[in-house]
Amino acid sequence: MNTETNACSADPKCNRPKSFFKKNMKCYNMRMKQVIVAIVGRPSSGKSTFVNTITENKVSIVSSVPQSTLSMVKGIYENSDKRFVFLDTPGLYDSNVEFNKLLRKQSLNAIRECDCLLYMIDGKDKIKAEEEKAAFYVRTSGKPAVVLINKSDLLGDGDEKRVRSFLTSALKDCNQIHVGSAKNDEGLDDVLRALAEYAKEIESPNQNQNREDENPLPEFTESPVEFRISETIREAAFGNLMEEIPHAICVICDDMSEREGTVTIKATIYCERESQKGIIIGKAGNMIKKIKNSSIKGLKSIFPGRYVEIELTVKVKKDWKRDKRILTKLGLIS
Repeated sequence: MNTETNACSADPKCNRPKSFFKKNMKCYNMRMKQVIVAIVGRPSSGKSTFVNTITENKVSIVSSVPQSTLSMVKGIYENSDKRFVFLDTPGLYDSNVEFNKLLRKQSLNAIRECDCLLYMIDGKDKIKAEEEKAAFYVRTSGKPAVVLINKSDLLGDGDEKRVRSFLTSALKDCNQIHVGSAKNDEGLDDVLRALAEYAKEIESPNQNQNREDENPLPEFTESPVEFRISETIREAAFGNLMEEIPHAICVICDDMSEREGTVTIKATIYCERESQKGIIIGKAGNMIKKIKNSSIKGLKSIFPGRYVEIELTVKVKKDWKRDKRILTKLGLIS
C-alpha cells in the first residue's frame, strides 16, 4: 500500500507519512498493528502539542495556562501498517481537591488502558516534587515507557544532562530516552519508532468499510464533535482572558444544527463568581465578542467550507466542578 509523505512545515526533512489514509485509497482486508499510548507528565510538558503535531490536526487544546486538559482525549495517527492511538491526559500531580482527583483519575485510567507510556518531561524546567511524583507513576505503572525530553529548541547548556541524570535515577530500567520538540516536530520520528515496538496486530479499522465509499473521512480523533466544539471555545476563552480566570471556567455545547451550509452552535461558558462573569463579557460585551470571533476561527478546522454562527451565554455556577451533569458532559464521570 502506498502512502503519501508529508513534508512538515516545521521540518522540511520530515518524511513521516500523513496521519490518515489518502483520499480515494481503498484499504480492504488489510491487517495492521496498533499501539495504545498513554501520554503522561506534569502539566505544561507539551503532551497536547505532541498529539496535535503527530496527527497534523487540532485534537487537544493548547494553552499557556497549566492543566488546560480536563479529560482524556484520543488522537489517532496511521501510516501504511501502524495505528497509534494516543491518550492525551491531564497533567499528573497530587491534590486533595475533589475536582483535581477526577483529573488525576483520567490519567490513571489511561495508564491502565494503554500498551505503553510516553512520559514527557519539560527539559527546561527544574526537577521538583511534582516531576518526581510523575516519574513515580511511570515507574510503578507496570507498563513499558518511552521518554521524550521535550522543548529541545529551548534547552541550554547542561539542561539535557541534568534531566538525563534525574531519569537515570528515577527510571532505572528505561533505556528509551529521546530528545525533541513537539512544537517544532523535531525528533518525533524516533519516538514513533520506539513506540511502534509495542504494537499488536489488529484488524484494520477500514476492514468493514463499504467498498463503494471511495472518500472515507479522515480519522484523527474519537472525540464527539460537541466535545471538540466546547474545547475550541474554551481554548479561545483562555487565549483572550489569559490568566485572569485560569481554571474557573468550563464550556458546554448545548446545541448544534446545520442548515444550507451554516452551522449554528449554542454554548454556555460557566464560571464560579459574578465578578468573573463580568470579566468574560467585558465592557460593552467586547471580551465575549473576542472569544466568539476566536472560536469561529478555531472551528473552521472542524467545519471546513461552512459558515459558523455561535451564540454564547455566560452563567455563574459556583459549584460547577461538582455538578454531575457538567462533569458528565466534560467526560470526567459516566
